[in-house]
Amino acid sequence: MIERAIKTARECHKGQMRSGKNGPNTYFEEHVLMVYELLLEEENISDENILVVSLLHDVVEDTEYTCKNIEDDFGKSISECVDNLTKREEESFSDYL
Repeated sequence: MIERAIKTARECHKGQMRSGKNGPNTYFEEHVLMVYELLLEEENISDENILVVSLLHDVVEDTEYTCKNIEDDFGKSISECVDNLTKREEESFSDYL
C-alpha cells in the first residue's frame, strides 16, 4: 500500500511547487516524501496506515484528488485521516489548527 501511496502522491503533485517559508521552494512531491522519511527513519514509525497518510496528507488540499478517491483506493480509515488533516478553503489557519 505504501508503494501505491508514493505513486499516487507523485502523480497528484507532479510539477507542483511548495513555497519555502524558511528556504527555497521545493516540489510538493519532495515535501511529502520528506514527511514520510521523517516519520519512518527519525520517529521510527512503522505503522503502514500512518505512513500512507503522511504521503497523502496534502493531495485533497492541493490537487483534484478527493477523499472519495482516497477511500476507493486506500480505504475509509485512510480517507478519514487525510480528511482530518485537510485545511478547507474557508478555514482560517488558526481554525484549521
